[in-house]
Amino acid sequence: MTRRDFLGTAAAASIRSGALSRLLVPLHRVMDARAQYQPEPLHHFWSSIWPEAFRDFSGGGIDLQTSDGVGEIRNSPSDRPIFIGLRRGVINLVLTRHVPPDWDNGRALAA
Repeated sequence: MTRRDFLGTAAAASIRSGALSRLLVPLHRVMDARAQYQPEPLHHFWSSIWPEAFRDFSGGGIDLQTSDGVGEIRNSPSDRPIFIGLRRGVINLVLTRHVPPDWDNGRALAA
């Protein structure tokens, strides 16, 4: 089961049960320290995309408990990505300018 499936199932279950409780999801935002961000796209993300996502989740009964940190994406000798700054037990959102092609063993390209 993917995280997306889990969140959708949990949200649907809380809505169907009629419970007033909300689903609290811990989310850790990691800024890639090695990425050279351009000011405009970064400003657009924080001022437009992120607030909209936050509102959409909240409207669906999901509250995001966010924390922030700095990390980076390094390459191993075999060219596999090494993500620094991730936390266990939370959903990690890595903000970067470059997604390593081998980050998920090509599963994202299988669509």
